[in-house]
Amino acid sequence: IHKQNANDANEAVEGAKYKLSGTSDYGTEVNEEVTTGVQGDAVFEGIPKGTYTLKESYSPDDWLLDETKYTVKVDSTGKIACDEKEIGKTEKIMLKDFPRIHGNISFMKYSTARGENIPVTGAKFRLSGKSKYGNEIMMYAISDTNGRVRFNNVEYGSYKIKEVETPKGYISVSKEYGVSISDTGFGSIDG
Repeated sequence: IHKQNANDANEAVEGAKYKLSGTSDYGTEVNEEVTTGVQGDAVFEGIPKGTYTLKESYSPDDWLLDETKYTVKVDSTGKIACDEKEIGKTEKIMLKDFPRIHGNISFMKYSTARGENIPVTGAKFRLSGKSKYGNEIMMYAISDTNGRVRFNNVEYGSYKIKEVETPKGYISVSKEYGVSISDTGFGSIDG
């Protein structure tokens, strides 16, 4: 197989995992997984005659997971067809991923009770909403010893952040904040 950028055939996708599964014509269960290398290539070896399902099982962070299920047939002479298209001995099954835009949201949690910014450790926040890719997102992050709260690898879209657990001795903040990851992967907080 060969995995490439759906928008640029010259850009290979490294680190994608594909699973080939099914039962051979001889009754043998096949459940193989391969990972694409730096050139976007991966090889399933020694697959017996039969009909199988090929599906991406993991996609690296910069790529959207391809949900397509391909039907792969291996005949008694070793010829391969993918979704009824014959694949020549020197050809590869060409598979494509679309780039996935994502970014990080980071902010500081301080107490200002004494007129100065004092970092708050252990405050828990929830980020939730729907990404521009249609995925429901719900993530949690806890402020560290410096008061920093960090949501990593958030998909392109607009979300709400709310404090859901407050450390003992501090007053809970009930306000919900709007945040977004732009189409360039830049994270921002509204208000």
